[in-house]
Amino acid sequence: MIFRLSQKLNQKIKTGTLEALPLHQNPFADWSCHIFPANRRQYILLSNTKSLYSCVMPAKGVTNQKQFAENALDCIRDFLPTMPSNGLSGNLSFQKVKQFSFLKP
Repeated sequence: MIFRLSQKLNQKIKTGTLEALPLHQNPFADWSCHIFPANRRQYILLSNTKSLYSCVMPAKGVTNQKQFAENALDCIRDFLPTMPSNGLSGNLSFQKVKQFSFLKP
C-alpha cells in the first residue's frame, strides 16, 4: 500500500526523505495524504490518488509511521461501506495490508 505524503505530513510523522514513484499496480492501494488545520485542530485528508475518493481523520496522536498507517487504514475501512457500490472495497483487502510505502505526491 502506498501513502503519498505532503511535505508537512512527512515532517510530522518523520518518515525521512521521500521518493517519487508511479501509481501502484492496484490503483486502490495508492493514497495521497495531507495534514491541514480546522478550528484549531489538525486533520489528515486521505484521497485515493486515482479516483479521488477521500476521507478525513483527526491528526491527534499521530506522531509516527506506525500510528499513521494504523489510523489511515481504520479511516479507509470505515469510509468504504459508505461509498456507492462500485467494487472499490473488493479490490483490496485492508485486513491483509502489512507493508506500506511512503512516497512523494
